[in-house]
Amino acid sequence: MSEANVNKKRKNRWAFPLGLVITVFAVIGLVCVILAGVNATKKAVIKSKNIDEYNTMLTPVVMNDPDPFDDITKANKNQLIDISVWSILKSNLSPDKYEYGEDGMIIPEEDVTAEFHKLFGTDTEPEHATVNGYGYTFTYDSAKHTYSIPLTGIVPTYTPDVIKVQKKSGAVVLTVGYLAGDQWAQNSEG
Repeated sequence: MSEANVNKKRKNRWAFPLGLVITVFAVIGLVCVILAGVNATKKAVIKSKNIDEYNTMLTPVVMNDPDPFDDITKANKNQLIDISVWSILKSNLSPDKYEYGEDGMIIPEEDVTAEFHKLFGTDTEPEHATVNGYGYTFTYDSAKHTYSIPLTGIVPTYTPDVIKVQKKSGAVVLTVGYLAGDQWAQNSEG
């Protein structure tokens, strides 16, 4: 072996380990970037799902524009019944889940009570009565313990649109936009 080849080998003896270290760091960096992308996508999907859930929960509440209250036991019970009935109607129920009569769909009192407790808890009990909303009436039949829901179109006063969700000190803070019932529009894409 010539002296030039020996010197060349000595100069390059750190080339392979250094190249190996650089390759390992490159692979680690690539894995980190991929994992960060996957986590960001998961968070976006979860956030979108949460917004949809909040919209679903808020729709029957906001569309009735209830009086403010700071204690559920002091809330207007008639408005809470109205919200409970709307929650049932907005729950993607099957058309044949309930019977139909001359006055419209018939919803049993126990279903309204169950929805009431689901939305507002069990600290207060519903007071079943006829509900007069903005341009509609949900008629309560105390003998049959049912509500009659008219089949005509009912336009809600407001529909909510959750714009932003923030978590602060263990609480969820929602920024909600209101869309007036007569302000609905559809673009060319649906």
